[in-house]
Amino acid sequence: MVCISCILIPLALFLWHRYLQPVLGTIFPQWFPAKTIEKDPHEALAGNGTNTAGLSCPFSSSKSPAVESTPVETKAEISSHEKSE
Repeated sequence: MVCISCILIPLALFLWHRYLQPVLGTIFPQWFPAKTIEKDPHEALAGNGTNTAGLSCPFSSSKSPAVESTPVETKAEISSHEKSE
């Protein structure tokens, strides 16, 4: 069971932002000033659409020593070793 306020508060906020605030904003503009965008949204998407300046992989670190990897044999290599023996 859901409490009454869990239904009414989101519903009231939806109605306020969707219908009441735009109407009251046109009637009383001094109470509801227009929101301004300070940054150009196209500025961040310059170039090919990605901005990777200064980004690095958090999982790779030059401080820790490199982990030696052991070679993994494929099924073909295993079967060729078994045939030769």
